[in-house]
Amino acid sequence: MPRLIRLLLLIAILLSASQPISAVAAPKRQAETQNEQAAQIVADLTPEERVGQLFLVTFAGADTGAESPIYELITQYHLGGVVLLAANDNFSGTQTFITGTIALTSALQSVAAGDTSGQDALQTRPPSTKSFIPLFIAASYEDENYPGNSLMPGLSGLTALPSAMTIGATWNTTHAQTAGQIAGKEFSTLGINLLFGPTLDVVETPQPESPADLGARTFGGDPYWVGKLGQSFIQGVHTGSDNRVAVVSRHFPGYGASDRAVEDQIPTINKSLAELIAVDLDPFFAVTKGEPDSNTDALLVSHIRYRGFQNIRETTRPISFDPQALTTLLSLPDLAAWRAGGGVMISDALGLRGVRRFYDPLGRTFQPFKVALDAFLAGNDVLYLSQFAPNPQDDQTETVKSVINQFVQKYKEDPAFALRVDEAVTRIVGLQLKMYGDF
Repeated sequence: MPRLIRLLLLIAILLSASQPISAVAAPKRQAETQNEQAAQIVADLTPEERVGQLFLVTFAGADTGAESPIYELITQYHLGGVVLLAANDNFSGTQTFITGTIALTSALQSVAAGDTSGQDALQTRPPSTKSFIPLFIAASYEDENYPGNSLMPGLSGLTALPSAMTIGATWNTTHAQTAGQIAGKEFSTLGINLLFGPTLDVVETPQPESPADLGARTFGGDPYWVGKLGQSFIQGVHTGSDNRVAVVSRHFPGYGASDRAVEDQIPTINKSLAELIAVDLDPFFAVTKGEPDSNTDALLVSHIRYRGFQNIRETTRPISFDPQALTTLLSLPDLAAWRAGGGVMISDALGLRGVRRFYDPLGRTFQPFKVALDAFLAGNDVLYLSQFAPNPQDDQTETVKSVINQFVQKYKEDPAFALRVDEAVTRIVGLQLKMYGDF
């Protein structure tokens, strides 16, 4: 690594260590109080229950009956959460979208609580469940350019919000907060408690002809305004949902200058570390060091490499799989306190073609356990499994079950791995406590 890059990293770490005690200690004290309750809940869980909390998966359809794959994953493998996608037929037609989605999310939470009688699992905890932890139920609120991953606002009875780019063009934080408030209220009403968004990538140079182009999903090309609008949007989500919807800001550490789409191949950002800190990372700093209401609850870690502080080779891992690089970023002073305060890291989808091609350029093999393990050991607390089968078009249930079983086995055999799992699950449970207070 060039001497200049090493020097910049050293300066960043020293700055983190030299922060005023009040700036770092206060979030730590608050986290310790919250973590105490979370740790008590985690201590009551079996190894199988702890490991299951790490996984956030997609599934097909809306069947949650006892014969459905998602029922088995929740009840037998103690799954931590699901992601709802229009492309997976999780949502019903436009005439019944709202009632159908509420029925689905209620059924999922009831299955997690061990209660299929139709009661609200978050209001009535069945006495038969010793450690009921609500499911994360995640979804995106994208613009019309990405209907496969969104709730299709406007066609579903939800409010058709302006795109992030439209809001960014106004430079008006009130507009961003209002949009977030509407999204938060509607998500909460639907029973969705994890919002994938806002997108905090800074697009300095639009690439309309590039597969890497983010379209209208970003607030713009000025890092200051992307951060300010992101803060306001997050505050709106928290207010609108009465803090029942957690926000996952993406794509950390910044995808805006990408040279290709991760759906095809792992991209590389050709910037110095100083440029990354000043531009791409700046919006993420804004949503991790502000007031609690405007701080993000989690960060979605992108599968991307950064020439500025990674010694790029053909075998260099993307940030999402690189423990040294991800640890370095999370040690920066603007992120360290947020992380110490319980901030959660969520991997981007681990079955994407770019990930598969990184592990096998010829695309002949897929190593699900290695992919999941590498992502977890890199520092991701939650592993997002989508298209996660040898053939991405096939049902991924058996692959997910196999990976969870191997994680449980490693938990029982490897004390260091068990400690890492417990630390991650404590963060996850801490976020759930932040939303629900008590289960």
